[in-house]
Amino acid sequence: MKNRFISLLLILVTSGSLGAQQNVSGLSDPLEVIKLIGDKLIRDTPFQYRLTTTVNDSKFNGLHFVDFGRTFGLKQSAVAFALTKLTVRRDTSLTIQTAHNDGCKIWVNGNLVYEKHGKQKLDVRFEERSVEMAEQFTVHLKKGDNSLLVKSETYGSEWIVFLQPPSLKGAVFDNSSNEPVIGIQSLPNVDQKIAALTNWLVIGPFANPEGKGIDIQYAPEKELIFGKMYEGADCPVTWTIPKIEILGDVIDPLPWGTNYTWNYHNGGVAWAMQQLAEVTEDKKYNQYATDFCNFHLNGAAFVDYQVKTLRAVNSGRNPCSKTVGCIKNTSTGC
Repeated sequence: MKNRFISLLLILVTSGSLGAQQNVSGLSDPLEVIKLIGDKLIRDTPFQYRLTTTVNDSKFNGLHFVDFGRTFGLKQSAVAFALTKLTVRRDTSLTIQTAHNDGCKIWVNGNLVYEKHGKQKLDVRFEERSVEMAEQFTVHLKKGDNSLLVKSETYGSEWIVFLQPPSLKGAVFDNSSNEPVIGIQSLPNVDQKIAALTNWLVIGPFANPEGKGIDIQYAPEKELIFGKMYEGADCPVTWTIPKIEILGDVIDPLPWGTNYTWNYHNGGVAWAMQQLAEVTEDKKYNQYATDFCNFHLNGAAFVDYQVKTLRAVNSGRNPCSKTVGCIKNTSTGC
């Protein structure tokens, strides 16, 4: 009992402050202090999602992608283009990993730096602390802005291109001194409100006759003109932005997350709340642990949809299919 009480004390005390307005100096019973922390957790933890737009990260230090299928649709053979810029503080060489379906070409500053032809399935492996891709190429970036143009092909079943620097597999390094910035904020005649929404401009779909469209030179390979219509696969097309997805995420997160973000720490806090319920015989603390489990169990399909369909790999919380940190609770089965 003593060891369990010490664990309970350490977990709940480190879970968050009581608030500046709470004076606990007159409390001699440690359990009363722990109960105040438990009460604050109950009061401040909503266990709900809120709807928000995709966070547009301008740092090229993780996974970036263009989902042509979500934007232009599938079920027909086609090609399309995506345009962005990589900005660096000094001349540098950069290795970029990529994964894509079917054929793909990539140009940096007008130079072809990557090319692959033929039908192929998307090959991306999502590990616990990294995203692994089989293909990579090296580019030489000049100081300032560098254009990056992607030409992607689909035979109709899937249509997406992933890009990222080599994964650090969870390691933390300070590479900010020359970390590339990705985005369209420096493109002439692009409103900054658009640049705040997305890092990409896209145009398509164009025809892919007999699977040769990846080698047919279309207008976006020669010019960048806004307000001009081009002959598309089925109708005229022009430059636009990828579909902006609406996501569900935790409410009012701090830089470290929230009290109900899926992680080891919060799993331990929920366990501690169960122990607090046992010690105090107050069921409301056990209800907190139940709500924690139910939130993640009930949201598993939703998170799976966001991660696998919308490609928002950092949205929502990881489902309980990874049982680390999950609470043993007879009312939820978690």
